[in-house]
Formats: sequence, C-alpha cells, structure tokens
Amino acid sequence: MAEQEARDGGVIESVQLCAEYRSVCEASEIADDRAKELRKRKKELSLKLATAFLSEGRQNTKMDGRTFALTRNVRCNKVGGFSMTEACEALTNAGLEDFVSPSYSASSLTAYVREALQAADPGTEAQDVLPSELRSMFKTMEEFTVVMTGR
Repeated sequence: MAEQEARDGGVIESVQLCAEYRSVCEASEIADDRAKELRKRKKELSLKLATAFLSEGRQNTKMDGRTFALTRNVRCNKVGGFSMTEACEALTNAGLEDFVSPSYSASSLTAYVREALQAADPGTEAQDVLPSELRSMFKTMEEFTVVMTGR
C-alpha cells in the first residue's frame, strides 16, 4: 500500500513538473519571439536615428539620463569573383603585406580602413582610403547606428 502511494505521489509530482516545464517552455518561446521582434524594431529605429543625427550634424544627445551616440561601423572584405590568392597578391603589391599570411585577415584589413578613416579628411568614404588598385577587389561597408548608454 505504501509502495503504491509512493508511486502515485511520484507520478503526480512528475505530471506537475511536466506541466510547469511545458508552461515555462511556451512562455520562453513567446518571449524569444517578442525579443526577436524588438531587436528588429530596435535596428530599424537605430538606422532612422542615425539618418536623423547625420542630417542634423549631431554626434550624440542626452535624454532622461541616457546618452544616444552616433557610431560608425566599418568592415572591409574581398569582393566576389577574386580568389584569395589574387587578393593576397594585390594586398602585397599595394604595400599592405602585413595583412597577408597564407591568406589575408579581413579583421586586420578592416582595422586598417578604420585607422585610415580617422586620419582622413572628414567626409571621406571608407572605400576611398583603400589603395586605388584594391578598390575593385575589396568593398567597404559602413553603417551608422545609434547606441544608448547609461541607466
């Protein structure tokens, strides 16, 4: 009799745990979906804010104890249609052999572009800081976004 009660108690407990687990999983899926929607909307708003900041000549603004700052994200990658060998050869010929090992480092090349942009005249396009012989082989992408800091 005690054995039956223990089994029944165990079954009841596992059924309750299954129900709670299902509830938590469903709530988690709903939260994940909502978070995905919010991330998408956040990205849209950030791009709109960046456009507004750029048109207003604004770098940052403060509101309700938060700072909204314009940031510039720059990347540089090889354009499709060129082999890794061609890219490395072109980099070497342009005097950028530091970015070439058996292959080139996109991260290091991106850092080069960022540093060159900092030293360039304001308004210089990222693509324009690449040596001219590399411009058809590598593309730069830049995106202005706004980030919020503070609490």
